[in-house]
Order: sequence, then structure tokens, then C-alpha cells
Amino acid sequence: MTTNYKTLDENIALLASKGYTEKGLNLDYPPDTIRNLLGEAYQHYASLAALTGKEENFVLALPARFDNAQDTVRFRINFRLDPSQDRLRITALSASMDNFKQLQILAARAEIQPAEVIYQQLSDQRTHKVVQLLETRKVNPIKRTVHL
Repeated sequence: MTTNYKTLDENIALLASKGYTEKGLNLDYPPDTIRNLLGEAYQHYASLAALTGKEENFVLALPARFDNAQDTVRFRINFRLDPSQDRLRITALSASMDNFKQLQILAARAEIQPAEVIYQQLSDQRTHKVVQLLETRKVNPIKRTVHL
């Protein structure tokens, strides 16, 4: 699958296939909340694009919970609506967790990464940073433990 999807429903199906659903993001939202939010944004910007004849960009911001709700990832999915080609496509995806960030700029034929994969990459960045800090400071966490 590529991001060169033409319709709203095709984009929703793409996001669902990559885990960007209420269930996939471990959200307590009613079913179809994400679909409805994206649909409302699409309608608004499609109307604006029809009036101006210019491309419109908008962002869908989604929270997500992973690792038994211990980790929160904030996703931002950028869309471009092109009225001249009657096409909606995803142009970028960014994600952040704690102080770690990831940005994926999507070309017309690029694939969006699954939510779980992005979470794992952010988690790996965090683990690497913790290990790096421990090695740099030569901290031994075991010796700092107080035993009763």
C-alpha cells in the first residue's frame, strides 16, 4: 500500500491497516471516533479548497498508549487535499514520546509505518539513551540500591 490514496475512505483504510485505530492505539474512544474526526476535517478543508481552488493541508493529532498504558505516543499525521486532482494524501507522519521524536516525510509512493513499529523505534531510542547515560556516568544502579 502507498500513500497515494485518492479518497477519504482509502486513507482511512490505509490508517486502519497500519494500526491507527481506536483499538490499535489503545484508546478508550467510541468506535469510529478517528474516522469521524478525519471525516469532519476532510469536509471542512474540501469546502475551503473548493472555494479557493488551492491545495489545503491539515493535521490529524492522535494520542496512543502502549506497554499497558505506561507509554504515551503522540502522532501527527499530515494530509494534503489537492482539489485539482481531487486527491487526499498523507504527506508526513511525526511521533513523539517523552523527549524522543520521529518524523517521516512521505513521497507519493512511500509507505506509512505501522503505529506499533514507530512506538518500538521510539522505545529503542529511549533505551539507547538510558544505556548511554549509564555508561557515560559509569553509574552502577545496583550499588545504589538500599537493602533492608
